[in-house]
Amino acid sequence: MFFTVLLLAYMFKFSQPLSCLDDDGHAVDWFVGYKLPKGYDVVFMNADQRNWQLSKFPINEKGMMKNTFESMFDLIDKPDSVIGMYNDEIPKLTKPLGYDRENLWWGHMKVTQFAVARPLFQGAYISSSVKSEFPDLAKLLQNQKVLTVTLSRVIEMQTAKSSFQLNHFSKSSDFGKDLYADFVAPKLKKSLDTETWQHDGGIPSACHRQYSVKNIKSIYIGATGTTIRNAQDHAKWAVTVSSKKPTEDIGNWICLGDINRQVINRLFMVIFYDYVVNTFNTSWSKTATI
Repeated sequence: MFFTVLLLAYMFKFSQPLSCLDDDGHAVDWFVGYKLPKGYDVVFMNADQRNWQLSKFPINEKGMMKNTFESMFDLIDKPDSVIGMYNDEIPKLTKPLGYDRENLWWGHMKVTQFAVARPLFQGAYISSSVKSEFPDLAKLLQNQKVLTVTLSRVIEMQTAKSSFQLNHFSKSSDFGKDLYADFVAPKLKKSLDTETWQHDGGIPSACHRQYSVKNIKSIYIGATGTTIRNAQDHAKWAVTVSSKKPTEDIGNWICLGDINRQVINRLFMVIFYDYVVNTFNTSWSKTATI
């Protein structure tokens, strides 16, 4: 099981921007893909297709993942560009980053031995101009610790094509708390239903807080008739829960990340605003929560 979101974030004016690509190689502002537990089939949605659809290509062959990765590798040796591949488990290559001075291409995923990502490429490329302008970024790409990092941070972003609103939440290992219950939910002022890998027990649901955080036990994908248990799913996502008070039920979010409900890890998640959460809630039938 894997979960990925690939985003194009606006940084400067551009004429021919770096972009995410769909199954047919056409530029899209962003896409989200969900790999089914067995085989290589993927359901997806993107900026132009806002309901879950089955991709016509398996993830280990052609399709949006291969197309977007190939476009990112074209940045190698070009001026004002950066490529980075990072993961919490080596050598399973995931979580790519691409930057071409005008645009930022960012993705993260969870899939075992992702062959399309050219597994021999397990490093980074940063041009000299970007390295001199962003020395801390150069250190991170060399696996050096940056001491100026804060315990937690929220960055507001927008996609290039549609100005789609995003918030980027991150925490360091020194934060010492759960990202979802102690940071995201209070910041959004929303209760959350969370789907994160809880195979080792993890953190229990927090039902008695001002903003509750509940663990989803399993989900049902109507588009393919597939039930996925929590232990099968390495994805990390959450959706805001509609409030019983109409005055508080303003602004719903879908949260996509690379961190389970745990205290020690230093990772992040990206928060989509409004209509994407409606797509999740109407397309997925969540069963019991733990």
